Amino acid sequence: MAETKWKDYLLKSGLPLEYEVREILDARKCQTHFEQSYLRPDENNIINAFSYDIGSAYIPELNYFDMLIECKYRDPSTNWIFLPDYTTALGELTSTSFVHVNDHFTQEYKHPFRFNEIPSIAPVCSKGIEITTDGQNPKSISQAVAQLSYAMAETIVEGMTAQISAEKTGITEQIFYHIPIIVTTANLYRLKENINIDTIRKTDKLEDISTKEDYLILKTPNGKDLQRHSLNVFTEFINRYDKVTLNKLLKSYDKDISLICSAIARSFCPEGIFVIHHSKDSKGFEKLFELMDELAIPTEKTIALIEDKKKKKVQIKRLAEWRQTLKNFNEKRAPWN
Repeated sequence: MAETKWKDYLLKSGLPLEYEVREILDARKCQTHFEQSYLRPDENNIINAFSYDIGSAYIPELNYFDMLIECKYRDPSTNWIFLPDYTTALGELTSTSFVHVNDHFTQEYKHPFRFNEIPSIAPVCSKGIEITTDGQNPKSISQAVAQLSYAMAETIVEGMTAQISAEKTGITEQIFYHIPIIVTTANLYRLKENINIDTIRKTDKLEDISTKEDYLILKTPNGKDLQRHSLNVFTEFINRYDKVTLNKLLKSYDKDISLICSAIARSFCPEGIFVIHHSKDSKGFEKLFELMDELAIPTEKTIALIEDKKKKKVQIKRLAEWRQTLKNFNEKRAPWN
């Protein structure tokens, strides 16, 4: 028995899981790096370096999908059980809720969708708990969420900074999409609606009161400490560039960068996290890349879907113009391909 203990220790370290996730990303030609660090106060309010496991960029054409990934290896018998949920203060969570669009400083290229124009790709849930053969671990999921959530403001600022640099240097600007992801070997379960304590007491099988999922969208309400941290990061960004300068460069829904950053810190830092059960067929990542490709270059099917929903003509026109913009961009770039 002792001779095989090393296998348990190696697997529990998470390194093999991180390596397999990177292989999936490399197959998609992503730019991937291990151990991405950032600064934040610890429980004693002392600034320390924290990190998440993998940072990866998927860059189709004018889009920069910035994936923040935390890996959690668990024994195959471990279950993560989540409460069902649908809504936030801003309405229903959708496919783009965990994608966190950042086009505040792009001058020409803008995200072509509104929040509810693509059907959600996964069931939505809220609070979860880890249950093992030895008991329950209430901190496991929340710790993974925190690792990603506290990194969001800094990565959003990096996207804004890149857009500002593009404006100043004349290089091709990009829309940034910041996507926090938890990858775990634990089984994912979402409790069915209207399940009560009495029902749980009477059942013997988890499958009777829940559905097993390959991937989920986890709603992540922002606590006061996280909001404070995010606002501090945004304040440093504004002070570094000067608010007047930023407001002149701003091309967003508001003309005041302070108000925009405040709204992001309160509601979108992050709004949701994509949770993937790691498996050989990589269903979660397949679905994610399908969504990213659809956001990058909308298909005729998506445009037709919006037409079926009787969206305003201006929305259809906006999508058509976006396709033409991409076509023009590719034609200009063609001689150098």
